[in-house]
Amino acid sequence: MILLCFLLAILLGARCETEIQMALLVPNDTFRPFSVDKVLPAVGVAIDKARGIMNVDVNFTVKYADSQCHIGVAINEAIKLRYSGTVHVFFGPVCDYAVAPVARQVG
Repeated sequence: MILLCFLLAILLGARCETEIQMALLVPNDTFRPFSVDKVLPAVGVAIDKARGIMNVDVNFTVKYADSQCHIGVAINEAIKLRYSGTVHVFFGPVCDYAVAPVARQVG
């Protein structure tokens, strides 16, 4: 549905409304350079810029989960986010050992 909406917007100049749900899986740890308090404002800036260049009315929803930079916690949170409803895109986890298993489970 989202792809169809974008194609109609590009080809016909039509306006349509859609929703993109994003999952943000980063640690809530102020000592890390990629913690939620540093990453979330950047996600907000990216959403604002995307709204400015798209010809569609998009409602962006960001669902956050604390990965704690722990492989077990990260994969558990990713699975909960994946099966709690529609998530169109995942950002994170950003910690080394959690990336591969999370990608295998939610990809």
